[in-house]
Amino acid sequence: MNQEEKAFIIRAYDKAELAELYSPGRTAAAALQTLYRWMRRNMLLQEELNEAGYNKFRHSFLKHEVAIIVRHLGEPQDIRFPKNLLFTLKAPVVFL
Repeated sequence: MNQEEKAFIIRAYDKAELAELYSPGRTAAAALQTLYRWMRRNMLLQEELNEAGYNKFRHSFLKHEVAIIVRHLGEPQDIRFPKNLLFTLKAPVVFL
């Protein structure tokens, strides 16, 4: 197993660190904006995070919050579009 094929580990992550795993090659700020947008558009994810005591002002995601995010968005290396995001898009999606 090379470095690119390492399994994703559910643990506490700094928010920017997790965001960069979901959006490799983007700046930390851009990756965070993207992750927050995906989170806002997924109402089930928001509800479950709120029930788990998510604090948007904390600088990290706790282990159980990461597990919730992965359950709703998928693992970072598997992502092209997060699961369930396609149900919230207002315009049709065309894949080329």
